[in-house]
Amino acid sequence: QFNLDCGGANHGFRFFVRDTLGNPHLCNSTNGLDGNWHHVVGVMDGAAGLVHLYVDAVEVTNTANTAGVKASSNPVSVGARQSGTGPYDLNFVGTIDEVAIYHSALNGDQVASHYSLGLPPVLTVSADEKTKVYGAPLPALTVSYSGFVSGDDSTILTGAPALSTTVTSGSGVGNYPISITKGTLASSKSYRFSFSPANISVTPAPLIITADNKTKTQGLPNPALTASFSGFVNGDDMAALSSPPALTTTATANAKPGSYVITASGAAAANYTISYVDGILTVVAPPAVTTSQTGNNLTLTWSTVAGQSYQVLFTDDLGNPWQPLGNVQTGDGSPLSVTFDTTTAPHRFYQIQIQ
Repeated sequence: QFNLDCGGANHGFRFFVRDTLGNPHLCNSTNGLDGNWHHVVGVMDGAAGLVHLYVDAVEVTNTANTAGVKASSNPVSVGARQSGTGPYDLNFVGTIDEVAIYHSALNGDQVASHYSLGLPPVLTVSADEKTKVYGAPLPALTVSYSGFVSGDDSTILTGAPALSTTVTSGSGVGNYPISITKGTLASSKSYRFSFSPANISVTPAPLIITADNKTKTQGLPNPALTASFSGFVNGDDMAALSSPPALTTTATANAKPGSYVITASGAAAANYTISYVDGILTVVAPPAVTTSQTGNNLTLTWSTVAGQSYQVLFTDDLGNPWQPLGNVQTGDGSPLSVTFDTTTAPHRFYQIQIQ
């Protein structure tokens, strides 16, 4: 009597032979049912007194049996066996193909030769390469198949391979592996699955640095040059820059009225590709002051530059210090004015201090 089945632990393959005394000689394998095709061979080598079990041409175990094989009048059954002496009530759930029984014991080389002749074609399941921009959502992970034969295509497949990666929307620039395993993938035909991993490439996000436009009055120091940023993702801000932008202009304090380019350069950030937009520094001439008088009230009016401060000063004698007249006023681009009574001091000198 002999039996080849998957009755081992966790449905592991096993082969046992009963000797002439009815004692079983059992070979167990940790290999078992996993949704793939396997070549399983049990050999009783009477000359050597050994029982062998091979799975996919590899001898997984053997055990001694020098007491021969018990004779049996029962017919050979494929796909079922008896739990006792009654009907064949233990049925295999799966697919069995190319069953063979030999009149002599096969050796390891012969088993390997049979295995190579009967191997089903390999179907390669490849994770697709992916690319995403830093900060963008993770793209759908997909696979491609190669190796179908005889006009087969993916319609013979059920389930799906399991794909995974450590990449998240916040992962920095670099290459990350996409892992692939069998998952629930199965085939209605005889194919062996081979799985090929891939990579997902995280590329830099675009960041635009724009030099802010500025205006100043001729003769005053240049204003502080600033920039605006467009494109930060993942909650990033200027702290994501390993080097801040340098802002420069050719205008000097005494530059003539006109437009001067403000350039930004030199910024760096590991997860961004940086581009720049120039700004303009507009130098305006000192404001022209107009006067008007109604009775004893004298009004001074002058043009302004937004953001600059203006203070009217006076003195009764050019040899004396200048004193403020009224409060400091901040320009918004519209004219400013100040009105005062000249009754008590009709002969004064006036100037406007710009900051």
